[in-house]
Amino acid sequence: MQNWSSVSELLLNWPTFNNSDVAAEIWARLPYVVLWCIWRQRNDVIFNNGTADTRKLMLIIKATSWTWLNMSERAMDLRKKIQFTDLLFGWRYVMSEQW
Repeated sequence: MQNWSSVSELLLNWPTFNNSDVAAEIWARLPYVVLWCIWRQRNDVIFNNGTADTRKLMLIIKATSWTWLNMSERAMDLRKKIQFTDLLFGWRYVMSEQW
């Protein structure tokens, strides 16, 4: 990863995942999902007396990644090859182009 100086640089220069499978669809959305989930957890901590929990945040990122695959027909078709539990418990396998 490069050393980006702003969020907009990160998003504009996010590398592509050379794959036409579900991993590429997840990868394309990942920076947006991470930023969204961190923002929501931050707001929960500030406004609702919540706590920052890294494990919970990782689960929320995975769940949101799964949900956001509903944004395109192509991603929804690719999502049929796996189940949510595959992504939840086998993130590295799903993202390693094994499918």
